[in-house]
Amino acid sequence: MATATLPSKPTVPTAPAVQAPVAVQPNTATVIPAAYRQLGATIGYNPPPVKAIRVLLVSREGCGKTTFLNSIPRTLVLDFEHSAEYVRHPISGRLHVESYEHLQSVYQLLQTDAKANNRAFDRVCFDSVDEMVEMYSVSLSQEKDVECIEEFGQKGAGHSLLRRRVLHDIEALYYAGYSWLVAGQLREKQISVRGKDLTVWRESMPPGLAAALRYKCDFFMTVNTLRQDTPIFKDQIIGGQKVRIQQGTETKVSFQLTTLSSEEINGKRRVVVDGLDIPERSGWQVFADAYTKATQALAKEVTIANQT
Repeated sequence: MATATLPSKPTVPTAPAVQAPVAVQPNTATVIPAAYRQLGATIGYNPPPVKAIRVLLVSREGCGKTTFLNSIPRTLVLDFEHSAEYVRHPISGRLHVESYEHLQSVYQLLQTDAKANNRAFDRVCFDSVDEMVEMYSVSLSQEKDVECIEEFGQKGAGHSLLRRRVLHDIEALYYAGYSWLVAGQLREKQISVRGKDLTVWRESMPPGLAAALRYKCDFFMTVNTLRQDTPIFKDQIIGGQKVRIQQGTETKVSFQLTTLSSEEINGKRRVVVDGLDIPERSGWQVFADAYTKATQALAKEVTIANQT
């Protein structure tokens, strides 16, 4: 009688060994491998140096913004208003922009220097963006064969194209290794709030461009002129008595810089540099010293907090 062969018992695969999870300590800094550090990855509080920050500077006419931006070292001021030559103590270089084509030639030279790692300037200033926008508007109108760029396309397509073109050229310089300062005018504008007409100061550049520059900048600044008149008296003898008679007034002009960092604009307060009295000759240095002091103080606070 034949013996029945029983089927062999199936082999059960062995489960892989489960490794115990690596213990993670709370509030422990992330370890960044060397390969990622070589690509630029970092950790910790590390604000940019003052020469690398991007600035949007707006003020009313005649308040000193051109004087201020011409006090920045290793800077090229692109002068669209032909007003920089009236600054009495400039240390920035300046270049009068004659046309859109001239401006593109300047951009090309700056880019060429950057590719060769031979930058003559750390920063490029645009004075003012209002005249710059007008120059772009004329060029785009010719390019799109319309009388004015606002007539191009539908639903604000012309405004959008103008904004993107201006921002592209400014940001191209930033990615080439240049920081920037964009100066603009403040104008009185009439607005209506709950049926009431109010007069406010707003940037005269297109609103979309102003919003984009405020978002991209590291500091949003305004400059105000403060004038203080002091009477001048002189003693005179009248009728045998000494009388003090006013001979005129002495006017002292000073400038005050108010800043708002982009972190404050976006609700994340980081560095506070505000209410600075700036001299005519070295205004940027006063801001630079205050910025460096503020970042060092905050770095100390962060270090102490991390040790506790």
